[in-house]
Amino acid sequence: MNEPKIEAPLIAVIDFDYGTRQSVESALREVGARTAITRDPEILRQADGLVLPGQGNFPPTMEVIRSYGLVDELERARQAGTAILGICLGMQMMFDSSTENCPVDEPAKGLGWIKGTVDRLKMSKTKMPIMGWIDVAWNENSSLDKDIPASDPFYHLHSFACQPSDESVISGWSTLEKGYVSAVRQDNLYGVQFHPEKSSRSGLQLLRNFVTICEQTDLE
Repeated sequence: MNEPKIEAPLIAVIDFDYGTRQSVESALREVGARTAITRDPEILRQADGLVLPGQGNFPPTMEVIRSYGLVDELERARQAGTAILGICLGMQMMFDSSTENCPVDEPAKGLGWIKGTVDRLKMSKTKMPIMGWIDVAWNENSSLDKDIPASDPFYHLHSFACQPSDESVISGWSTLEKGYVSAVRQDNLYGVQFHPEKSSRSGLQLLRNFVTICEQTDLE
């Protein structure tokens, strides 16, 4: 008797109209996920995992999210325990606010899921934006780094970095100069400052780990 075929998890890549959504979708398919680039509420509710893709500017991207009515849908998914991965700007938008293109005393409001701010990086030896392959030192609270060699770097491209109020959510540090937050984890929220879809084998393994997390969450 043939065993019933188990469907791969459906991962919805949130459609912001721009950013890296297509390359993220392609990489997720490569590691075995079913995918959809979408902002359709029905598909978002059926998805086993969501990805907030990266690349762009914080204030206008948050405005796009609000204009499409996505804030409530994303919040519903978060409260339902759906695994959510934020990539680069996608991770930054999980925080309370960002000073990108804003006065320091009037930051742009984020989704507010993780307490803290997003501020411009200050590096003494590194030109902005940071661009290139950088090692990440992973903490024990991460489940995205499974089977990734410690020597494998990830591709970073950004000028701002997250500043969590609670350091226990930090799951990875960039090793550049004095270091900065490169990955976070809080409950069903996962965030990486780098671009796994551009990070060769290490990035594909990280996305494969996220797919596994979505499979496990779906079985609970």
